[in-house]
Amino acid sequence: MIGRITPLPSFSNKCINHNNDTHPKKILKNQKTDSVINVKNTNCDFRIISKELSLYRDVKNNPMLASVANTKSHYSLNARFSSLGVAVTAIYNMIENGKAKEKSVDICDKNPRNQSMKLNLDPSLTTRGVEYINQFIDTETPLDSTNYAIGLKVGSDIKNAVLNRIMINQFNSTWNIRLNMAQKK
Repeated sequence: MIGRITPLPSFSNKCINHNNDTHPKKILKNQKTDSVINVKNTNCDFRIISKELSLYRDVKNNPMLASVANTKSHYSLNARFSSLGVAVTAIYNMIENGKAKEKSVDICDKNPRNQSMKLNLDPSLTTRGVEYINQFIDTETPLDSTNYAIGLKVGSDIKNAVLNRIMINQFNSTWNIRLNMAQKK
């Protein structure tokens, strides 16, 4: 029997794009371990998802970083990407100069925010978070997990209407150091 996939997926830049409205979340079950994985289509590069999950696992396994990142409030991948996008936006709006500022300008200019939408609903913030994680793929540094955890904290705080300038400056500083370390590799 020949079947037809409706709508047809489009292939671009190592991603498969589907219309998620017609292809809802699927559940995969491992036959040997009976573990269940919830899966849904995403437009995000698999390497970015894999790297983000790796960073999240590292942060969750480190009690100090887990408390900073407030991992319990970041239950989903999109929530984490969104928080990171908010943190990148904070650097864009509040920091004067530095490599992190330059990187945040690149990310934010590439993904402009829809000012008519509420902060928590704007998809550009999620895309900014994806772009932030993208920089971790090619070069690893010892500060990756720390910078990631602080980014989650900054984004989460801002989403909850808490503006912590010390944490924003800390995020900026660790991101600058991380970018300098990555450049030397």
